[in-house]
Parts: sequence; structure tokens; C-alpha cells
Amino acid sequence: AVEKWRLIMDQMPADPSATPTACSGMVQAYYRLADFEQALDYSRQFIQRWPHHGDARVVYIVMYKAAKRLMREGVIPEAEAQALMQRARGEIQGSTSSHPSTEAEGIGNSEAIKEKEATNE
Repeated sequence: AVEKWRLIMDQMPADPSATPTACSGMVQAYYRLADFEQALDYSRQFIQRWPHHGDARVVYIVMYKAAKRLMREGVIPEAEAQALMQRARGEIQGSTSSHPSTEAEGIGNSEAIKEKEATNE
């Protein structure tokens, strides 16, 4: 899946509809492959280029999860991960505070996040 998304991004870098979708697809594919560094890297690229795209919410959710995993694995500093997670949480809450997938992930509700993090420690 990653190679197909990369091919789309390389062949149509200026296409306003295909390129953001391909980048979002890469974010999600890398996350599913447990390549959290690549997922986070493409999340950052996506947010920088298309912060208001329809897929931004999903990308922020992946950003949050990837940053948290990388922090726990000691790959990125805690301060950097916390900053990314806070930004993602704010954007997710701002986009749709009661979206079902956000609530299921425990990301949209600050209390749910704190409670979930406390139980995962």
C-alpha cells in the first residue's frame, strides 16, 4: 500500500485531490505497519501542507498515537511527544468534539485521555 501511495505522490505532486489523499494513506499505512517514525514524519508533512483537508482529523489521530508510542519507546523526547500530542488533541477537539471515532480512541475528551494514560502506565 505504501508503494502505491508513494507512486501517486511522486507522479502527481501538485494534484489538489490525489496528493493529500495519498499522503494520508501513507500515514495510515505506515502506522498499520508499526513504522511509527514514518507515520509521524508523513503526519507532519500532511499537516504542514494540508491542515484543513478532510483527512486532517484522521492524520491528527495517527500523529497522537505515533508520538505516544515513540515517546514510550524512547525514540523521541517526552517534551517533543507531549507537544505533538497536545497539538493533535487540540485540533481533534476543535474539529469535532463528539465524533464517534475520537471518543472511541479516548482522544477527544481530555479526562478520558488522562484516565487512559494512567491505566496504561
